[in-house]
Amino acid sequence: MHERPAERPIRITSRDIDDALVLRVAGRIGLGTASELRDAIAASLEQVSRGPIIIDLGGVTFLGSVGLAVLADLATEAARRGRPLRVVVSSNHLAKVPIELTGLDDLLALYPTVQDALDADRGPSGVD
Repeated sequence: MHERPAERPIRITSRDIDDALVLRVAGRIGLGTASELRDAIAASLEQVSRGPIIIDLGGVTFLGSVGLAVLADLATEAARRGRPLRVVVSSNHLAKVPIELTGLDDLLALYPTVQDALDADRGPSGVD
C-alpha cells in the first residue's frame, strides 16, 4: 500500500507583475501556518521595489485569528515603510467574512481581483 504525501496546510507562491509583487495564498491560515505567511510578507517588505504587495487570498480555506493578526500587523508595517499592502478576497467568503467581522476591512485595502489591486494606483482611465 502506498501512502500519499501529506499536503501542506498552506501554499504561498509569488510572482512579479509590473512593479507589484503578488503573493497567492492557498490553504489554511491558522496557528500552525500563520508564521509562513508572516515570513513571506516580511521578506517582500525587504525587497528594493517600492511597488505594492498584493496578497491574493482566493485559495484560502480557513483564516483564523492568528492569520488575521498577521495581516493587520503587516499592513501597519507596510504603511510605515511606504509600501502599499493590498488584499484580494474575490468571492472567497472564507477569507472575506472574518476580515469584515473583525473590522479589519477598515485597516486592510480589500479588492475583488488581482487586476483591481494592480489598477488601484492608475486612477481613472479618462473614459467617462
